[in-house]
Amino acid sequence: MHKLLYQLGLCLIPFLSFAQTSNVSPFAYYGIGNLNVSTDVVQNSLGNAGFAYLDSSYLNFSNSSSYSRIASGYPLFSVGLNSTYSTFTTQGQSFSQNNIFIDHFVLAFPFANRFGLALGLKPFSKRNYSFFTREAISDLDTLNYQYDGRGSVSNAFGGLSIDLIKKERVRWSIGANAGHLFGQTVNQRISTLSGTSSGGVSYDSQRLKALQYDFATTLSFKISSTLNSTLTGFYEPEQKWGTTFGNELYFSTNVEFPTLFQTVDSSFYAGSINNAGSFGAGFMIDQFLKRTTRKNKELKSKIQYIGSYKYVPLSAMVMNVEDGQEQRPYTNDLLHVSFGIQVIPDNDFYANNLVGNFFNRLSYRVGFYSDRLPYSFNGEQYKQFGTTFGIGIPILSQFSYSSINIGVELGKRSNSQSGALNEQFVGLKFGVILSPSRADSWFRKVKLD
Repeated sequence: MHKLLYQLGLCLIPFLSFAQTSNVSPFAYYGIGNLNVSTDVVQNSLGNAGFAYLDSSYLNFSNSSSYSRIASGYPLFSVGLNSTYSTFTTQGQSFSQNNIFIDHFVLAFPFANRFGLALGLKPFSKRNYSFFTREAISDLDTLNYQYDGRGSVSNAFGGLSIDLIKKERVRWSIGANAGHLFGQTVNQRISTLSGTSSGGVSYDSQRLKALQYDFATTLSFKISSTLNSTLTGFYEPEQKWGTTFGNELYFSTNVEFPTLFQTVDSSFYAGSINNAGSFGAGFMIDQFLKRTTRKNKELKSKIQYIGSYKYVPLSAMVMNVEDGQEQRPYTNDLLHVSFGIQVIPDNDFYANNLVGNFFNRLSYRVGFYSDRLPYSFNGEQYKQFGTTFGIGIPILSQFSYSSINIGVELGKRSNSQSGALNEQFVGLKFGVILSPSRADSWFRKVKLD
C-alpha cells in the first residue's frame, strides 16, 4: 500500500502543474504579485524558517545545499496544500476573502554518497484579488471601480548539492538551484457610473520567461554528544528577467460581456525586470535529552531551535518598459526575521521498534516571524507579524521516512496611518512527504550469496 501511494504521488505531477494560481491579498497588486512565497508547511510552522531547517527525512527546496543530506537510499516526494482566510479593514469598512491551492511538488534524492538532486515546481509570485471602491463625482453621480488581479509565475527548477566535507563531527555542503520562470500576472480595473453597465476596462500585464538561480551553503558541526549546531547561508545574485509588458484599454456598453469591448488602446512590448537579488543567513541548534518514562523505558528526545534572517532589496527592482522607461514597483525593501522551536519526545522510535506512546513520536512545532514589507502608505512602511503552530505525524508503515504535516498560521499586515488597508489572516497548511520503505530504498547495493 505504501509503495502504491508513493507511485501515485509521482503520477500526480502533470495534473498539479496548473494549481499554483491563488493569492487573495490586494497587496499582490504591487510589482508582479506576492514574491518569496515558496515555503511549505514545515518551514511555515517554524515561523517561516525557510532555508534554516534541515533534516534527513525532510525536503527543503528553499535550501539547495540540503539535498545531499537526505537519508541515503530514500528519495523524498513533497506536496503541499495551502488555505488562507483573510479579513481586510479600511476606514471602518471590512471585507473577507478565502482561498485554497496546491503550492508545490518536489522530488529529491541523494546519490553517490556526497551528492543530492532535486526536481520540481514551486510558486514564484501570485496574484488573485478582488475589491470594490466608489468615488462621488457630483451630488447625483458616483463612479464605481472594480479591481481584480489574477495569474501567477511558477518556477520549474532543478537543484544539485554536494558535501565538500563529510566527517563525523563536521559536514559542509554547497548547492545551487536553477529554474525557468514562466507565467503571467494581470491587474484589471473596471470603471462604471452607478446605475449603468457601460464603462471602461483596463488590463496591465507582465509575462515572464526567464532563468532564475540561487546558491546556498550549510555547515554543521558536533559540539558535544548532546549538542549539534548548523549554520546556513543563502544568496541570489542580481538577475535580468525577460518580460513582455501589456497595456490594454477598452470601452464597452456592458462591461460584463467581453464580446462587446471596443479597443481604445492595446500595446505589448518586450522589456525586462532587473532583480536586485537577495541574501540570508540562519542557524539551527539540536539538543538531545535522555529521559525515563513511567515504564522505565529510556527515550532520546530532541529539541531544535531554528532562526533565520533574509533581506530582499526590492526597492532597487527596476521594470524596463516601453521606450527605455523605468518603473520601480516597490517603495521599500523586504526584511524577514523568524524563530522557531521543534520538539520530538522520542527521536529514536524506529530504534525502539515502534514500541511506546504514539504521541511521543510526533514532532511539535511553534514559531514567530516579523517582516517589513516592500510597500508603504502615506510614507509609513507596512509590517507583518505572525505566530505559527504545527505538528508532524510520521507514517510508520514498513520503516519509511514518510510523514504528514499540519500547520496553522495567525498573522496580520498593518499600517497605522489613517485610511490604510489592514489585513488579519488565518492560514491552514497541509503537506505530505512520501518516501519508499526500507525494502524499496534506491541505490542500495544488494549482495547475492
